[in-house]
Amino acid sequence: MEKNHILFFVLSALIFIVYYFFVAPKILPNQQERRNQAEKKSLVEKSSSIPGMAGEESESSGDVLDGTEAGKVSPTRIVKSLDLAISESSTIAVQTKKYEIILAANLAVPLEWSLKDYADRSKKGLQKPLNLIPQTTATCLAIQPLDNNVKLDWIESGWIFEGDLSELNITSPNPKQRSLVFHKDVGDNLRVFKKFTFHYDSYFVDLDISFENLSNNMSITSLGETGYELKWGPGINADLLPHEAKSGATSRYGKKGVFTYTGKGNLKDELEESEESADIKWAGITNKYFAALMLPDPELKAEFKRDVSGEKTSTSVIVPNDSAILRIRSLNLKPREKKTNLFRIYVGPKIEQNLKQVGYRSAGLEESYPSPLLEKIVDFGWFWFLAHPMLWILNGCYKICGNYGVGIILLTVIIKIILFPLTRKSYQSMKDMQRLQPEIAELREKYRDDPQKLNQATMLLYKRHKVNPFGGCLPMLPQMPIFFAIFSLLGSAVELRGQPFFLWIDDLTAPDEFFVLPFTIPFLGNSLRVLPIINAVATWFSSKMTGTTPAADNAQAKMMQYLPFIFVFMFYNWASGFVLYWLAQSVFTVGQNLVTKKMVQDEIQENESEIPKKKRAKSNK
Repeated sequence: MEKNHILFFVLSALIFIVYYFFVAPKILPNQQERRNQAEKKSLVEKSSSIPGMAGEESESSGDVLDGTEAGKVSPTRIVKSLDLAISESSTIAVQTKKYEIILAANLAVPLEWSLKDYADRSKKGLQKPLNLIPQTTATCLAIQPLDNNVKLDWIESGWIFEGDLSELNITSPNPKQRSLVFHKDVGDNLRVFKKFTFHYDSYFVDLDISFENLSNNMSITSLGETGYELKWGPGINADLLPHEAKSGATSRYGKKGVFTYTGKGNLKDELEESEESADIKWAGITNKYFAALMLPDPELKAEFKRDVSGEKTSTSVIVPNDSAILRIRSLNLKPREKKTNLFRIYVGPKIEQNLKQVGYRSAGLEESYPSPLLEKIVDFGWFWFLAHPMLWILNGCYKICGNYGVGIILLTVIIKIILFPLTRKSYQSMKDMQRLQPEIAELREKYRDDPQKLNQATMLLYKRHKVNPFGGCLPMLPQMPIFFAIFSLLGSAVELRGQPFFLWIDDLTAPDEFFVLPFTIPFLGNSLRVLPIINAVATWFSSKMTGTTPAADNAQAKMMQYLPFIFVFMFYNWASGFVLYWLAQSVFTVGQNLVTKKMVQDEIQENESEIPKKKRAKSNK
């Protein structure tokens, strides 16, 4: 690769490094802190408007408010009831081909949701599937009424599992759908049902929430005006690598946090005031590779709320204080009436093909609903329109060779072939500039005291020889979006997670680890990583083969000498898939430059041989 090409890619990489490791860590936490403060301010304002609420936490009972607000339930009471229910609850284990779920029978909520095809990578050699529910969270898919007059009866009544199973196994081929049903009685007249339906080979679970009026002569209107809410959170496990868990520094690729989709525009992490009552399509929480998403029946016209609570901080959990909430309004029940609301819950990898297969549930409609567009949760940055075709090619290469590492190498070859005309044009322009250097040196000597005439004479020289002084740089500009796209792709594509290349490189989304050192290297850790060192050697060899460009000054030449050393530190803790791409493109660039050089030299020789022929033709005339 020519030195100006190397410099271009280095500067591009440095832009990413400065943003992701210095700018983003300051911007994103500040945004999150502002959201938290706004939520807390709103809660304080609301609580202060209720008599007795401000002193709730200091009440001797700490449970129920006194006076006229005795029907309102304090957060302390809810936490105590929740902790007690967890400690006394039996569990039900559900296994399908895709996941393992542990449900608390007394709470009718999942305590663990593990994906069987994806290993927990937080510790080296840990042989267990990845659990996406944080250890401190016991409210995923919990429901509660919005009416404070109903909340006390709600938390006082426990869920009852309608069965005697302790395990549900749906791992055999062609099984029937299996369901678990829970119910609870709220007061004397309301019974609530939760029905989980599991599928053999899908990442989604169907959830039915039913409300039944047990009275013969009385309507239930307490849920009519306020309704109820369905919650996921707080947080989702961050899926950290060992060195990330140790340092506390997490990757900033892809969308992470609480998001919702209104059916228009992009995903939103919170709604404007004018959108608070919007009919949202789905909501959930996502980390870099996985998402937990709740899809309501569109007929429910669900609303979205981002709930912020507590002061928990944890590097192992994404948004540890935030929950995604769906609110369902208008639930009036006539005597003996039963109403069922339908939901679909997707908990799995952010693979576009999987997400496109997930649709809404419909209650016997002749025409199906439009697609919920869950694939919008897949984020490849500004140049997604380039990253998606690259991913398609990468998946195609994997189907042929069965190895994503080899697929990255083949993708590099394809990109090199596509960009070869631009590379050749840049090389040709550089050679043209190199031939003009003696004449440019003469002009500088001649007009050294007159910069204006020097510029004019230099431009006339370029024009006479039909040379564009920017011809060596302009062909590189289209390569910048491609570089950014592949940087985002190899950093956030879940398809590469856990995929080996060869020998010690067992995960293309993690740094390679040849062996663990008995000591720690400052800023690098205690692992010996060979791939960045091999990449540095390839970069050094590539720079030696290309020689010195005519425009290179002493500062640039010195920078080129230290580039391989800089690359070792730059790529040491980066994903091995990206380092492999950089290594492959450095190696292929050497061969590409040799071919380009031969082609340009042949053209020069051919042009020089034609000049005498033209002179002889003129003399004969």
